[in-house]
Amino acid sequence: MGLDIGIIRVDYLPRPSGPAYAFAWELAGQETAAGYMTGEGGSWGWIERRQVSALLADFAARRGLSAPERARVEAWVASLPWDGADAVELHFGW
Repeated sequence: MGLDIGIIRVDYLPRPSGPAYAFAWELAGQETAAGYMTGEGGSWGWIERRQVSALLADFAARRGLSAPERARVEAWVASLPWDGADAVELHFGW
């Protein structure tokens, strides 16, 4: 058995707007994400689509999103680079 070493690369996605931007900020602080790490100016971790769907339902209810607003957030969520296991690793920088 040997030690494998790799480089982590971040590919920045287009910044969402409107309620999707507010939802992205909520995702940035989710400690439910596996491997979640946070520090000064950023966080990262992976999260499953089912978790994001539950978080979105809660977010939409708390914010009183209209159907079109929720649809815009859902479209942004659908555009994320989901893997074959319906999970995504996200990096948030601020």
